[in-house]
Amino acid sequence: MKILFAMPSFYKKDGTLFRKKQRLIIPITLPYLAALTPRNGEIRLVDDHVTPIDTNVNCNLVAMTVLGAGERRAIEVAKVFRKRGIKVVAGGFHASLAPERLQEHVDSVVIGEAENVWEQVLIDAQKGRLQPRYKADSLCSMDGLPMPRFDLLDMRHFRFRYYPIQTTRGCPHGCKFCEVKAVYGGKYRFRPVAEVLDEIKRLPGNKIHVVDDNIGGDTRRAKELFKGMISQKIRWSGLTTFKSLHDDEYVRLAAKSGCFHLNLGIESVNPLSLKEAKKNHNHVDEYKELLGKLDHYKIPYSLNFILGFDGDTPETVDLTIDFCRKVRPHVAFFSLLTPRPGTELMDEMIAQGRIINFSFDQYDWDDVVFRPKNMLPEQLKEGIWRCYGDFYSLPRIIQRFAGLKRTHLYREFFLNLFYWAAVRKRFDPVSFF
Repeated sequence: MKILFAMPSFYKKDGTLFRKKQRLIIPITLPYLAALTPRNGEIRLVDDHVTPIDTNVNCNLVAMTVLGAGERRAIEVAKVFRKRGIKVVAGGFHASLAPERLQEHVDSVVIGEAENVWEQVLIDAQKGRLQPRYKADSLCSMDGLPMPRFDLLDMRHFRFRYYPIQTTRGCPHGCKFCEVKAVYGGKYRFRPVAEVLDEIKRLPGNKIHVVDDNIGGDTRRAKELFKGMISQKIRWSGLTTFKSLHDDEYVRLAAKSGCFHLNLGIESVNPLSLKEAKKNHNHVDEYKELLGKLDHYKIPYSLNFILGFDGDTPETVDLTIDFCRKVRPHVAFFSLLTPRPGTELMDEMIAQGRIINFSFDQYDWDDVVFRPKNMLPEQLKEGIWRCYGDFYSLPRIIQRFAGLKRTHLYREFFLNLFYWAAVRKRFDPVSFF
């Protein structure tokens, strides 16, 4: 059987399809789905963000992994293939959280993790009896997961050869706005450390990106992994939380194991907003001290801010800018609060009648899709660009990096200049990933 695995892109506000020459790093989803598929067939991977999906390609089955913003493009692609008589299956976070949005446009929707149902999907597809839905009734075992098929990727499409690897799945926290909790039910699971270390050895390069939603959700387990990584002489990046930074040994071992960047969800400098988001493990009065630990161990980091919680006002924008000026984080991303299907936040917004836009292709962190409580939608959106404009202005970049003992931050310095150019064109830096 000939299978096309595809990740649809999304449409920009001017009506054109978003596309770029290269992604910054290698994504894991398509190569991993290919690894779940028997090798007795012909497999092709297409990331629509960098390579257009060829709807004339010769194949027996199209399997799309769909994000919310890619809904419109996914439906468009499915229509063409189905018109040719080719079956189309949709999976991914959006298909799992809002299956009804895609059901009538595809032959089958996969809900939940693919590991426990993909084999049956392929069997049914070969026999011409695809079911409308396949739902994973349980979470898969984290033992014996296959290594992604990176050999099927065209490496010219990636600016940095950071190979993705997953060591955990889910997150122990329950942030109200987060899709991870909705998909994985708040369960936090680990791959066997020995299997992770073995996979790292087998990767083609020595730079990896840990795609875990929270590698530091259990610092004891993370430290065991870091100890095993030390001898492998790799460089790695990943996502963690402020809570994990309370563990000094965790931070020290992260640095010793080769960590060259950590991304943290700071979310807000407004305590009321943190409480509303159920981000109970973040405390504003601890931010500066905990980030100082990363500086002490020379671990570069980036912070993710979200604006638009009910406790946020125009003053929150000013407080965010002021915080960044004082603390001088290495890299920062600023996003609009965006309710996602299946999340507690979305359910709450719908119940309150506050959603003003159900076109999920515009749920791209750059459109206000709900009625803010203490700001006009225009104020909220402009607040994001005020944060970006100040943080990535040349004077602020110089202040962050000039004259400081931060020689280990040369990569972050050049990223700042790269994002400065993007922000000038009102291009969200997050889109480069």
